[in-house]
Amino acid sequence: MIDLHIRVTNFINQISKCGFKKILIVTHSGVIRSLLSNALEISLNKIFDIPVNYDEIYRFTLTDSTNSNLIFEDKKNILTKNIYKKLI
Repeated sequence: MIDLHIRVTNFINQISKCGFKKILIVTHSGVIRSLLSNALEISLNKIFDIPVNYDEIYRFTLTDSTNSNLIFEDKKNILTKNIYKKLI
């Protein structure tokens, strides 16, 4: 998980420098957990306490293009249409 987290962090650093207004990333739960770890400041050891399901869309905001700081905005369940602002 540490190697994955390093790769995800490097990727976020790279795309943060591109100046995009919006970007869509289609990925698996490991990457989502890594992004959540960054945005919610949760250690990788505890990130598996948050369930990540197949039918969900996670939205983040990049706050700083130099440090790639993320803010978790919300999670939407595509089956129920429920939107969650908090995960824990």
